[in-house]
Amino acid sequence: AKVEVSSKYQTVKTLVQQYIFVPAMYKDVYLCHVLNELSGQTTLIFTSTCHLANKLAVMLRLLGFAAICLHGQMAQSNRLG
Repeated sequence: AKVEVSSKYQTVKTLVQQYIFVPAMYKDVYLCHVLNELSGQTTLIFTSTCHLANKLAVMLRLLGFAAICLHGQMAQSNRLG
């Protein structure tokens, strides 16, 4: 299904957006597979909670991915590095 937004804020034409429906128990495995397939490209992953964002960043770093966690409960100075 294609989603269109009528707004003055448009997504850049070079951005590739994808979504995949997978069983909840296999989300981590599918995510790692997709990240391996997109190796060398920048990927942005949205999570439902700050805790999950932290947990996911740790998991990805342990698996060798360069992962940075950014969320609203971080001070702006921490977000900027």
